[in-house]
Amino acid sequence: DDEDDSDEPYETHIVESIPKFFIEFGRKDKSDRGSNYLKSGCISTFGDVETDEMNILFYQFSFPLSKNLKKLGWKTCWYGNEAIIAGAEGFFYNLDERSNHWLSAGPNTWPYSDLVEYQTFIEKLREDHIQLNIDQTWEYLDDLGYDPPRNSDGKPQIAVGDLNDEENTEDHLSFFRTQVYGENMSSLTMPHTFFATSEIAMSTFQNSNLSRLHTNCCDWFDCDLRNSDLTEADMRWCKFYFCDFSGANLSNADLRESSFIGCNFAGANFYSTCIDPGISNSPELTDLQRSTVNWDCPERIPSRFF
Repeated sequence: DDEDDSDEPYETHIVESIPKFFIEFGRKDKSDRGSNYLKSGCISTFGDVETDEMNILFYQFSFPLSKNLKKLGWKTCWYGNEAIIAGAEGFFYNLDERSNHWLSAGPNTWPYSDLVEYQTFIEKLREDHIQLNIDQTWEYLDDLGYDPPRNSDGKPQIAVGDLNDEENTEDHLSFFRTQVYGENMSSLTMPHTFFATSEIAMSTFQNSNLSRLHTNCCDWFDCDLRNSDLTEADMRWCKFYFCDFSGANLSNADLRESSFIGCNFAGANFYSTCIDPGISNSPELTDLQRSTVNWDCPERIPSRFF
């Protein structure tokens, strides 16, 4: 009944023809977006004390599952093979209303055809793998749904000064208290980008200009940063798990108070890089890399997120 405005809960059923999925049967909404849809889930962990061991255990469990899924369309959504088959057969998709998702203001269901159209569009954008200048980078990030900031004249807005200052994160390209999963951000021009209290995983920044990157209190997992420009980057108080920095330019960067677990630094430039003694003596660094480290780095203004 379309006029039924009761708050009765939807019924949940197991569809025998699709044994691995729970299908939510809800009343047909006024936007005619479909009454049968697959409801999203999530993998999460909670603990009073965060440790490297706990994080690695979580990643070792959750990310192999994620790698069996396919990232299609919007940045927060991953799909299993059965979900794709079900969508092609007419089922719609729905985000879990308990999650903090960016589509909360829009339609809460979408069809398989939307995924195909959007994914084809995104893949075509990067099929040539060329280095994008800053204007092209902003257009690409717009297409990914990250809404990079622009000046009043429509030009990309880049942060000026030290991002440790009390600034509005909306005034520059920022990723604050968010998740970046499985994104292709290779060969982009993103200087002075701001990351804080975020999780960046299974994403590639290969060959990208991340000079003066500001990333504090973040977890990076299984990210490709090969040949990236990280000169003068502030990378303090982060945890990097199994990230590839081979060939990256880390000159004059600040890596103090961060931990690097299972990371690859082959051929990376550490000229005048600020590193804690424990990290600089790790077996991942060569004698040549250790010899170029700056051992007399001045104290920096503490990040407001520490």
